[in-house]
Formats: sequence, C-alpha cells, structure tokens
Amino acid sequence: YGMFDEFSYKEAQGKDIAIIGHGAFAVENVRSCCEYDSHQIYLICRRKNIACPRFVSWLCNQSLSPLSASLFLHAMKPMYDLVGYDVWDYYGVQGNASRTTCNIQQKARFGIGDVYFCAISWGKLEVIEDPEGVK
Repeated sequence: YGMFDEFSYKEAQGKDIAIIGHGAFAVENVRSCCEYDSHQIYLICRRKNIACPRFVSWLCNQSLSPLSASLFLHAMKPMYDLVGYDVWDYYGVQGNASRTTCNIQQKARFGIGDVYFCAISWGKLEVIEDPEGVK
C-alpha cells in the first residue's frame, strides 16, 4: 500500500504488481511503479474512472473561463485513442449522440498523468475491469 511511506517501492522493482481501484491514487501508484521499474502492473477495478492527461489538467486549471465538459473530453481524445479506450463510454459520462454536450459525474477524483496512458500503450499496465469487484 503506497501511502504515508508504508510501502517501499524498491520492493516493487522487477515484480508483477496489482493495484486495486481506479481512482486518482491508483493512477498515481501506476506512475510510481513505473518509476521503480516494476515488471508488469495490473490495475484491478469494478469500473474505469476518467484519468486526465497532464496537459488537459493544466488547460482546465489555467483557463480564464471554465471548459465545457465536452471540450474537456475532446481534449483527452489523443491519449484515449493511444490506449484504445473511449472516455465517452465511461459510467461517469452522460452525453448526447453527437458528443457536443455532456455531463460528468463520477465518484472518484480524476487521476492526472500521462504515465498511465503510456504504460498501457507500452504493455506495462493492464486494466482489468470486473463489475463484480475483486474476488
């Protein structure tokens, strides 16, 4: 458990790692496991939450006026295309068919970072989604 220095990531080096959940903390742990050269990372979750690429996070936080939810999702598209996911299909997104308007309501904070997307595209991270949860 990688919180409060209770886990030394050096122990993850070269090993297969399982991370439970898909919130912001799970996405951050993916980055840490990549930094410490874990062999393979498995992110196990009931459902995928929106992960936010670093540039899109910066864009949202630096804009003078709030971004629309649809612009927010469209800005993420290159990273989601990289990993073969469609963020518009996520449980937290309710939008129209033409994808011009939407509402985002998810129960976890956005994980922020590009390493999540890169790790999936490199084959280093596998996201295992099971609506029944961890057994």
